[in-house]
Amino acid sequence: MLRPKPLTPAQIAEGFRRREPWVTRFTIASQTYGVTYFDAEADIRIPQFFASFPNVREILELGCLEVGQTFQLAKQASVRITAIEAQRKNLE
Repeated sequence: MLRPKPLTPAQIAEGFRRREPWVTRFTIASQTYGVTYFDAEADIRIPQFFASFPNVREILELGCLEVGQTFQLAKQASVRITAIEAQRKNLE
């Protein structure tokens, strides 16, 4: 499978600016993007989830909003995630 070329920090920052406003804060390569209203990285439910389901290989996440928690779940190697958002205002 062909992997896309990684984005530069400037490209990532521009992508976040184009999609404002944000509810979620993201940290990518030690750089903070979005806002500090919700820090998914500090969400204690993510480690609790993996402690409760240590052998999980697939996750269906419904109502993923800005994918802050999806981003944290995806850091777990070997987990496949399908994230679905249906609310138009969140998709926009």
